[in-house]
Amino acid sequence: MVSNKIFAINGPHYHNTKVLLYLADVNTKFNITIVEHNFFKAGVGKTVLQTHFVHILHKIFRWVSVGNYLTLA
Repeated sequence: MVSNKIFAINGPHYHNTKVLLYLADVNTKFNITIVEHNFFKAGVGKTVLQTHFVHILHKIFRWVSVGNYLTLA
């Protein structure tokens, strides 16, 4: 069995019961043991993936701000 430490950004969406239930499910499904669940301080712990999604979000805001419409399929 593998032991792991989880680090997450300190956003409010990581401080809830659903996350804890998901982590418990991860333990059983993947046969790992999560030994720590830590949070980065505000403004620390940004990843390349998060930077990518922020870039996309800014593109969407720009698209809408110049008068285009955004529809979800």
